[in-house]
Parts: sequence; structure tokens; C-alpha cells
Amino acid sequence: KRQRELETQRDELATLAQVHGLIHDVIGALGSAATRSAIEETVCDRLVESDLYQFAWIGEREGANTQLRRTTAAGDDDSYLDIVSERSATGDVNPGTEAIRTGETQVVHDIETDDRVASWRDAALAREFRSALVVPLRHDEAIHGVLAVYANRPAAFSERAVEAFRVLGEMVGFAYTAVQNRQRLESDF
Repeated sequence: KRQRELETQRDELATLAQVHGLIHDVIGALGSAATRSAIEETVCDRLVESDLYQFAWIGEREGANTQLRRTTAAGDDDSYLDIVSERSATGDVNPGTEAIRTGETQVVHDIETDDRVASWRDAALAREFRSALVVPLRHDEAIHGVLAVYANRPAAFSERAVEAFRVLGEMVGFAYTAVQNRQRLESDF
């Protein structure tokens, strides 16, 4: 029993090291992105290129409400986001709208049992998405949008991994603000 516990801890630490390395790589790549769309493509592509995550997308708030509009996605979508968008238009509370409303990261440890994703659970499970994380992309008090990441295993987002993604969300929010400021400066000249 003790041996199994040690092996489990070793596996968790190895996965956490991979997550931290990936997040570090993504943050490092943000500095060379000159536009908001380049930032989004870099983030989503790098996350999906890893062995850890199967799908990632970034959405922004539509108007003054908490509804989200996809701006960038990476991975095999297979119309998944169309289904999510269609079914969440009813105003249901879901992890994406909660992340926008509260500014807090939302974790779905098991898509099969979490009621917040009930309206599109079947679509997610059909694509072998088993857990998800939705991170606000923020700088100071401004929430620019959200990053949603999906994994093919339940409980893929440990507390430490969630913290690493929170940092990524803040760095993406900072990068958005830097791009906006740079564009304003260029337009003034």
C-alpha cells in the first residue's frame, strides 16, 4: 500500500513538473506575440501540443453580459464549441460565465458528474474530455476573457496546477494590456 502511495505521489509530481514547464514555456512565448490573436494562438497551440491537454480555447465577453464568444481554439473541436454555445445561450450558470462573473478560476474535476456542465456533458464525453479548467484572463481589475482547457482524464487539474494556470491567466491579461498600450502609442504617432 505504501509503495502505491509513493508511486502515486511520484506520478503527481512528474505531472506537476510537466505542467509548470509547459506554463513557463507559454509565458516565455508571450513576449514575442505582437497582437492579441497571436497571444491567443500561442497559448492555445502550445497547451494542446503538449501531451497533457486535448483542447483549449479562449473566449471573450459578448457585450455587457457574461456570455462568451470564442476567439481562438486549438485541438480537435469537432463542433464541440458550437454545441456548448448553443446550449449555454439559455443563461445557465456554467464554468465559463462564472469565471467571467466572479473573476475566479473554475475547475471541473469530473465532467461526468459535475452538474455545471450537464447541458453539454454528452458532447464533452463523446470527445473524451473528462475534466476542464476555466481561467479568467485578467490584468488588475479588468477581465479580458477566459481560457478553457480540457484533459482526457478526471482530476487532471491539481491545486498546484490550478495555481500555475492562474499565473498564466494573469500573464495573458498583462500581455493583452501591453499590446493595447503599444497599439495606442503607435496610433498617436
